[in-house]
Amino acid sequence: MTAAGAWLDAVLDAGSFRSWDAPPAAAADPGYRDALARAAERSGADEAVRTGAGTLAGREVAVIVSEFGFLGGSIGVATACRIVAAFERAAAEGRPVIAGLASGGTRMQEGAAAFLTMRTITAAVQRFRGSGLPYLAHLRHPVTGGVYASWASLADDVSAQPGALVGLLGPRVVEGLAAVGYGAGVPAGVQVAENLAAHGLLDAVVDDTGFRERAASLLDVFAGAATDAGAVGAGTPSVTSPLRTDDSDWEAVQAASRAGRPTLQNLIAGLDAFVPRRGGDAELLSGWARLGEARFLLVGYERSRDIHATAADIAAARHAAEIADRLGVPVLRVADTAGAEVSRCSEEAGLALEIARTLSAGTVLAVPSATLLLGDGAGAAAIALCGSDLIVAVQDAWLAPLPLAGAAALMHDDPHAQEHMAQQQRVGAASLFADGLIDGVLTGEGAAWAAHVAGHRSERIARTALDLAARCAPAPALAVR
Repeated sequence: MTAAGAWLDAVLDAGSFRSWDAPPAAAADPGYRDALARAAERSGADEAVRTGAGTLAGREVAVIVSEFGFLGGSIGVATACRIVAAFERAAAEGRPVIAGLASGGTRMQEGAAAFLTMRTITAAVQRFRGSGLPYLAHLRHPVTGGVYASWASLADDVSAQPGALVGLLGPRVVEGLAAVGYGAGVPAGVQVAENLAAHGLLDAVVDDTGFRERAASLLDVFAGAATDAGAVGAGTPSVTSPLRTDDSDWEAVQAASRAGRPTLQNLIAGLDAFVPRRGGDAELLSGWARLGEARFLLVGYERSRDIHATAADIAAARHAAEIADRLGVPVLRVADTAGAEVSRCSEEAGLALEIARTLSAGTVLAVPSATLLLGDGAGAAAIALCGSDLIVAVQDAWLAPLPLAGAAALMHDDPHAQEHMAQQQRVGAASLFADGLIDGVLTGEGAAWAAHVAGHRSERIARTALDLAARCAPAPALAVR
């Protein structure tokens, strides 16, 4: 059995694969034609990719799988034609695409003609993305060159086999270039799946069976989101009593700083299912979630790590929401941060630019969206995740233009005047709700909602947010008078 065949057997339902491939046209050059014939004899394949249809956990999918034994899985013109045709047929038939890739990149025997197929394949992927169907890629060992730098990296979810070599240029190419004075080389251990995942460049590292399980979970989220649209079960009860706001701003700030209070990790633990995806530098977490019948993207800051949000964190939040938007999946953002990193690196990384882009992009999503204020809401890092249709909060949450010590130092020349600043700026969740600045708040007796939430397109995802928060932490007694 070929390597491609083994991957198909591990990933697809038994006996479900049906090939879409026609025999490739004969090459014009006799020498190259002979090389192709020898490659076919050695590998048992007629080209470097196989395409077709099958089922995965009962769901119909289109499949593209590399045959590395055929000229190193390299992409020539005929190979590219197969790949493009597969994406086009998948879109026409409404099938998600799953791909198992193993390739050295561009086929050197075909030179510039093969090199330019990167453009052709990338355009086909972009057209497919416009269909709203998911594309999931599993990088097998190895994936380098033009494949990694184009369609392998454009999938909605990119995972890799444990220990797989993944990089722009393979070791032999790097060594050859270094020998002629080009580049400083790449240290060992850099172009390895686990390292790339640690740097936020892959969504997961899983073997073939793990990819099947991951793909099945993802397809369930993507298929169910369009019809569920964030629906929940009974949810939290609604209350209409006015919220107590006297002295509650500083109490909210104090409560948010208490050790052991719920964070994003607690929300994740309260889900019925969660498929993590790549985050940013360290503080941002994201993944595909299910709570009851609701399917949604969950993305936000993990406050317990006691670090500050970076430009990469904020950009990663935007990227995740863009994928969800394209796939029709509602978005739930969680704002809980001590603030953005203040450093030379953050300024040079374009922190302000990323905040502006992420806030702006959040306001124009086609899918329903909500932001949950879960605790600390310090400054621009928090507001970057507040571009949602609706904003809701737990009672022990606050939102302010600056960390309160900084605001107190600026306004009163006294960093210890934080309590006064909290009350003056009305930063607590109860005050934010009373002032009409947020749309719902979880109290000790249920959830209080602004009148305009009923019937809003994002009502269900907002209710999902507070239902999830209610699973993790009852609000304190100060909630309702």
